[in-house]
Amino acid sequence: MPRVERWWPHTLGRPALHDVRVEVRLDTGEPSDQRTWRTGFRTIELRNWIATVNGERLYLKGVTLSPQRADLALATRGEFATTLRAVRDAGLDFVRVHAHISRPELYEIADELGLHVWQDLPVLHRFSRGVRAQAVRQAREAVDVLGHHPSVFLWCAHDEPYVVRGPRDAAITPRADETTLLAATLVAQTAFELFSDPQLVAAAWREFRMTDEAPTTE
Repeated sequence: MPRVERWWPHTLGRPALHDVRVEVRLDTGEPSDQRTWRTGFRTIELRNWIATVNGERLYLKGVTLSPQRADLALATRGEFATTLRAVRDAGLDFVRVHAHISRPELYEIADELGLHVWQDLPVLHRFSRGVRAQAVRQAREAVDVLGHHPSVFLWCAHDEPYVVRGPRDAAITPRADETTLLAATLVAQTAFELFSDPQLVAAAWREFRMTDEAPTTE
């Protein structure tokens, strides 16, 4: 469709969106089925780690997003909009939806704001080979659900599949030295400032194996 208005990331142009309707009709002319999507038309290439969008080079800058809430089903459109507008206003180009598939609102708002989405499939760390069939099925279903969003530009099939030798705790820092303490505090404080969710704060704190008690956020 050479004459259609293209979808652009916000740093390069306007994120034009179009409603596309596809109908299947019988020989009699009666409609048998129909589908409607809101989508955008763009071409994205990544060669030698250089990204181009509709032929224009783009230096990608982004952040990683954890689930908007610990209970993702309770996240609202307004919460997603606030988070993604902050990303856009910071001059960034994309968000990485880390190790989960988010609610539809996130992708719809990313389309509207002209933000790219790096989408992880929900496969994190090591698995037995027996999950391969399920992972393939999930990947196919994820593309079917999200593939029409112009914001989705990159798929990560498996996050951190490598093997850590020794106990997982040893891969971090087993003792409570100043570096680990500072990192844990920053992660916990960031979780609180972004999400105001005590459960996320506690989870971030425990991730560093410092203590089972989360720091106060007052």
